[in-house]
Amino acid sequence: MAGEMDAARATVVEIVRSALRQANDKRDPRPLRGVETHLRYVVDRVKEQDNEAAANLCGSLDYYLDMSGDLRGALPYSQSALAIRERVLGPEHPDTAQSLNNLADLLQAQGDLAGARPLLERALAIRERVLGPEHPDTAISYVNFGMLLANLGEKEKARALLERAAAVFLARLGPDHQYTHIAL
Repeated sequence: MAGEMDAARATVVEIVRSALRQANDKRDPRPLRGVETHLRYVVDRVKEQDNEAAANLCGSLDYYLDMSGDLRGALPYSQSALAIRERVLGPEHPDTAQSLNNLADLLQAQGDLAGARPLLERALAIRERVLGPEHPDTAISYVNFGMLLANLGEKEKARALLERAAAVFLARLGPDHQYTHIAL
């Protein structure tokens, strides 16, 4: 009986993971609107496992809720994804940096630019140390932090970061890549 329950739980988690992935990839939350309460319930149970899969599922629900316009609802899942990744993967892991970026994006969307700043600074520092300054993910952090600085009125610092990002994207991804266009 216990084995059947474990198998049933694993199936439910996989269905939720797949449904969130599909909605997020399509950037269309509408198909899941009627089951959001169930999604939250499943993710709340899974995050207690405190592993990388739980962090990924929290991050997926965070993205889905953010995309749905439920910024307050997304916040605890973004925070959980970050906390789990820090514990499981470590504070210097690239996925931890991604969670820092995700939480910062959410805070910015809520108007908390000051709260987003230390998260983006930390994500950038991690990526520069772990991936190097010429890595495309590091360049994404240059863009994210640069855009925040521009919104805070720190135009010269923002420009320097965006120029650095553009140089990395040009060298690594080419002139026609969308990231190069964004940085430029």
